[in-house]
Amino acid sequence: MKQLLAILCLLSVSGFLEAQSLRVNDPVDTETSLTAEELIRQVFVNGGCGDAALINLQDNTVPPTDFDNKSWGFFNRNGANFPFARGIVLLSGTVATAEGPNTGVGSGTGNANWVGDADLKSLLDQQNGGDESTTNATVFEFTFTPLTDNLSFDFIYASEEYQNQPGGQDFECNETIRDGFAFLIRGPGLPNDSGTAFGGTNIAVVPNSNNIPVNSNTIHADDFTCGNETTNTNFFPQLYIPNYVNSANSQATGFDGYTRSLTAMADVVSGEEYTIKIVVGDRRENILDSAIFLNADSFRIGVDLGPDITQDGGNSLCEGEEIILDISSNTSVNDDITWFLDGMEIMGETGQTLSIFQSGTYTVEIDYANGCTGTDEILVEYAVTPEAQDANDFRVCNVDGVDVQFDLTQNDPLILGDQDPSAFRIRYFTTLDFAERDREAIPNATRYEPISNPQTIYARIDDNATRECFDIITFTI
Repeated sequence: MKQLLAILCLLSVSGFLEAQSLRVNDPVDTETSLTAEELIRQVFVNGGCGDAALINLQDNTVPPTDFDNKSWGFFNRNGANFPFARGIVLLSGTVATAEGPNTGVGSGTGNANWVGDADLKSLLDQQNGGDESTTNATVFEFTFTPLTDNLSFDFIYASEEYQNQPGGQDFECNETIRDGFAFLIRGPGLPNDSGTAFGGTNIAVVPNSNNIPVNSNTIHADDFTCGNETTNTNFFPQLYIPNYVNSANSQATGFDGYTRSLTAMADVVSGEEYTIKIVVGDRRENILDSAIFLNADSFRIGVDLGPDITQDGGNSLCEGEEIILDISSNTSVNDDITWFLDGMEIMGETGQTLSIFQSGTYTVEIDYANGCTGTDEILVEYAVTPEAQDANDFRVCNVDGVDVQFDLTQNDPLILGDQDPSAFRIRYFTTLDFAERDREAIPNATRYEPISNPQTIYARIDDNATRECFDIITFTI
């Protein structure tokens, strides 16, 4: 029996460890056999529209079925501790580097060695100085026609040039070999400031920064600096996730570190054609590799209902509050529109807007006149709006002039009624304005001394989830 238990434990541990690593180009995943263009269209682009067409692919050229030695492919989180559940990865090495665990041994391309990229070289020389060659550049370049006025997608930069032990400093500060990547985009309305032959602009930058490029110099651990680094100006350690051996995340991927999920953004013109070039490569050497992870369904160029409206997100709605889903900027009168609630068609709703008053998952499906079918969905949650049930006035005959204190919370059970006490909060205010804005609540409601005779007290009951859904009732002292 002990031997059997030991075997079962070993099998359980083995299975657990295996489940902690990303799966990249696994034959089990049907997406593994997709071409680069099919990955872009079916995995990366959100909603199925946008006319994305691959015009340039550069990679470690291997037979189509040699999934292990490709420099790009499909990844599945496979239960690992990693921000993205699935998506596309482009590497300056082979896909094996992306899979965990991190062994601490510098990943390399082995015998794989292919050309660099002139545009990436220009950008890295601008960012780091010097005149260094690039090598092992993987490029996805494709055209697309957005149906929205903005473009965005989620990405993570990972590298073996990050420190491989706590307090260690490897190659983050060595600008001569610092790997890099770029998201070059060109088209109507975009600046031509990348300084590359491709033109356009580079949107591989730290969000909400002064166009600071994402690399191992601008995002790394905060236990050292690489010279003139100013936090939240040109250095963002809060966006870094260490992945050294035996760290909390080291089972997921083989890279020594990676950034948190970041979002690339650009303002575009709906209906116009654009070209984007996604490139990652090594600088000067090809021993230590880097990668870009692209989150599935995050390339938003089609119909977009916006972010989910949820209690966890802090933007849920109150019962009875109306919200209008509007896709008029993404559609025309010639398009066929169908709305769904929790997978069921909402009969009679075929317009460009939808008024909603209840929680659920709302989906829109658009059959565009050009033959494209676009879809998107949004989760909408309504918080329970409380209702103040009742409240008693307070009266006392004060014949001796001694100050009188009142316990306003005696009204709590009456105001709450049969509503769930754990779901709501009750506070007291001296003016209606204070109560409506949830400001200047009476600090000690159990021993309140009135400031006038009589005095109106405003009791506010609101929900614990958002504090935005509330009701007000008054009583008199």
